[in-house]
Amino acid sequence: MQTQEREYKAVDVVRFLQMLLRKIPGRLLVVWDGSPIHRADVIKQFLASPMERRVHLERLPGYAPELNPQISVARKRKRRQEAN
Repeated sequence: MQTQEREYKAVDVVRFLQMLLRKIPGRLLVVWDGSPIHRADVIKQFLASPMERRVHLERLPGYAPELNPQISVARKRKRRQEAN
């Protein structure tokens, strides 16, 4: 998992995947939601390149918050902020 202060863009996702590929040998399983940045042309180009064939994508269903651990974390963080 990675966080940053500004909004993520598709190029940030590509940079993150490149970093994972450098650090993790073998095939890489990536589970992600249907965010528009995950469907951007720059990501499609990256995933189509021969070097990045190690990446296998599993997309979550269109609306499945119970399957997305980040939604659970975000909800807890929001509740904690509202309590303060």
